[in-house]
Amino acid sequence: LAAQWYGKSAAQGYAKAQYNLALLYSQDESSAQNKELARTWFIRAAESGNADGVAWLRDAADKGDSDAQYHLGRMYLLARGVSRNESEGFKWISRAANAHHPQASYNLGVLYESGRATKRSYKQAVMWYQIAADGDWNPANYNLARLYRLGRGVVQDLGRAEKLYERAANAGLGEAQLSLGMLYEAGQGWPLNAAKAFYWYKTAAAGGVADAQVNLGYLYAKGRGTPKDLIESLAWYTIAADL
Repeated sequence: LAAQWYGKSAAQGYAKAQYNLALLYSQDESSAQNKELARTWFIRAAESGNADGVAWLRDAADKGDSDAQYHLGRMYLLARGVSRNESEGFKWISRAANAHHPQASYNLGVLYESGRATKRSYKQAVMWYQIAADGDWNPANYNLARLYRLGRGVVQDLGRAEKLYERAANAGLGEAQLSLGMLYEAGQGWPLNAAKAFYWYKTAAAGGVADAQVNLGYLYAKGRGTPKDLIESLAWYTIAADL
């Protein structure tokens, strides 16, 4: 019964309830599910600013728990549950990345690419994105593709970029699908291919990407990559406008 009440409050974002719910689950770790639920709620309590939750997360991070290190690092970077401290955020993200945590590796790549909390290094960004991609973190493929396309941190390689964009897009990443559509439509150093532009816009549009829906409407209106169809064009413009 206590878990039920704590659960309702925790779901509404009450930090103390989140911590108490985590404690309840942690007192009965007879199942892997309870252990994982305890962990989830400890982290959410910490992110909500509960001091006991933050202490639990920091203790786990100090003991070498890479997932705790990752979440603690993000909290410092985003000022979520703790005061913003970019040097602390970078430190914990780095530790988690060096422990082969894919999301941390990706985030470390983002920090190096943007020059946030550290000196900008496209070479380091490429290295960490590749590690994250090797760990099956799909957004890293998208970021890698962009760097290969622009020749940042690596020798420009459009063929490699295309494969990485397609890998990310085929795994369902809407940003990659939209980017491929835009690249194939506009060219600008990329091979023009209206049929491929149409395909990727339609794929992204079906996934709810508003910009792709607008661009798809335009292709239907102009008959590019597909037979001209003003009814379909209007339909996709309307869907995009309703989002």
